Amino acid sequence: LIGSFPYIVFMSIPRQCLASPRALGAMRTVLVIAFACVLQITLAQDETPSIPVLEVSEGLTLPAVPGLQDIVEVLKLWKEDSADLEKKKEKCQKISDGLTKAADIEHDIFNGVRLFATMCKKALDAEGDAQVKGLDEALSKESYLVKAVKRVSKKVTAFAARQEEMMKAQKEQQAKAAAEQASKAAEDNSDKDDDEELDDEEI
Repeated sequence: LIGSFPYIVFMSIPRQCLASPRALGAMRTVLVIAFACVLQITLAQDETPSIPVLEVSEGLTLPAVPGLQDIVEVLKLWKEDSADLEKKKEKCQKISDGLTKAADIEHDIFNGVRLFATMCKKALDAEGDAQVKGLDEALSKESYLVKAVKRVSKKVTAFAARQEEMMKAQKEQQAKAAAEQASKAAEDNSDKDDDEELDDEEI
């Protein structure tokens, strides 16, 4: 219904009112302004994109703010079998890389998970029995990582809410700018029509 508004406006104009160039120019201006209004309303009414959610662990689902995907991938990796030493070293390296990436995100929410990355790095740097012991200890901390994420869940939710508000404001600004541009175009066309009509009268 909103999209048909310009057509309704046009059809409501008596045909005899469209006989002169001035009337046609005015009609074009009215239609452009009507279209601008429709555009602004349509863009404003469109659903604002929301941040998707990720399941961190059973019973813990959070908005997918930057860094959370890295943590989720680390937790999935943690569940993979790593019976021999080489697999443990490979797993620890990937865990360290993923958690370091999450901790380095600018919002700093996941800075606390750097501790687990450091544990893995220390284990990898050790040798012999100390390395085996360090790897086993580091790989036993999965539940502690989940608890660390739970502790910052409110910060994650609050950050996601701010991001959604920013996206909403940006979308409203884009709608306003598009409507203003269309309105300016209508004014320019109206001025042009007036100038052309004056030229015709002078002739």
